[in-house]
Order: sequence, then structure tokens, then C-alpha cells
Amino acid sequence: MPNNGRIGELEETIARAYTRTANLRALPFKIGCPEVIENSRAIFERLIAPQVRNSLSTDIQVLSSQFEEPMTQKDSTQESVLAPELRLAFIRAGMSTISQAKFLSHLTINGLTYATSSKHAGNSCALISFPGSQQLVPCQIAYILQLEVGPNVKIYLGVRRHKPANISRDPYLRYAALRAKIWDSAFELVEIVETSSIRSHFACLPLKLQGNDLVVVMSLSRVILVD
Repeated sequence: MPNNGRIGELEETIARAYTRTANLRALPFKIGCPEVIENSRAIFERLIAPQVRNSLSTDIQVLSSQFEEPMTQKDSTQESVLAPELRLAFIRAGMSTISQAKFLSHLTINGLTYATSSKHAGNSCALISFPGSQQLVPCQIAYILQLEVGPNVKIYLGVRRHKPANISRDPYLRYAALRAKIWDSAFELVEIVETSSIRSHFACLPLKLQGNDLVVVMSLSRVILVD
């Protein structure tokens, strides 16, 4: 851009950012590199990789999907008998004939990774849309099951809803832009849902309010509906 041969504030900022980034990328290869960086080089290189510098800072799943190492833990290839709580969940869902399934630890939906709570606590936090309600409900993914239904293979989720918070007033409801709401930290019984019910991940912050153990739930969806 025309600048009469003089470096402006914008050009100076770009040059400074480029220099700092280059220095950071070179740091792990320098003599005298701090031991903490040397021992965590893989993580450090992921943070400064230029191909992800334009990613949204909140888009943790895109960052993970670009760099995640191949899974060493393989999902079961054999069908297993359902646990009692799962068997009851299928009965409540009107699928009383289901007694066995293949158990998966994770799956990818729209480029985002969702996992069981035993595999990855953060990726098990999912906002679920239930029939007959417009409200998204925060749930913990407890099971991911692959079933053979006739000639087709279907995947179902066994999820636990957070119970509604027993409080007189939710202070977060005043700030709609935050997309946050208080829920109880306790869970309901396991329910069976289809993968199409998942809407997004959510962040979860423990909270003690009015003598209750609660959580603040905030949607991590990048889709915002404006009235």
C-alpha cells in the first residue's frame, strides 16, 4: 500500500508479529531451549503452526482434528451385551429387542469429535435437541453404540441429561448473547438418542449457588440466531 517510503503502524505491527512467530517456531531447535518446551515440543509446535493461526480460538475441535495422532485405543469390533442401564434405556425408547451392540469411544460429526465421558470428558459435553422441545439440553455422552438394524448400520448415543437447576433466579438469562444457563450438576437416567440430535459442544463451569452444586453451561456453537 502507498506509504511514501515510510513504515506505518499497520506495517510495523505485521512485521513484528511475523518476526515473533518465526522466533517461536525456531525456539525448539535452538541450543539452550528451555527444558519444559523441549519436553513438550509436540504440543508447542501445534500451538504455533502457521496453518492453524487463522482458526477461531474457540474452535478446539478443528485444531484437534488437524493434528490429532492416530488412535492407539481401538474400538471393540465384537458385539457386547448391554449393561442393565443401557438395556432399560432402549426399552424406554421403544427398542426392547436390542440386547447387544458394538461400543465406540468416539465419532466425528460435521468435523467435530464427540466422545464418551470415559474417553474424553470435554468432548462428551453435547447440547442435545429432544423431540417436542425447542430448548437444547446439556448432556453427557456415556455410550456410543453401533447397531446392525437389518441391512443397515446405525449409531446411537446413550446420554445423561443435566437436571434443571433448583434456583430462584438464573442471573445468566439476562445476557442472551452469552448463550449461558445454569443447570444442576447431577444427571438424569441414561437416554437413547440419534446422532442427528447433537447440536454442538458446550463449556461447563462448576458453581455453588444457594447451597446447590450447579454448573454454568455455555454453548460452543459458532451458529448464533439473532431475533
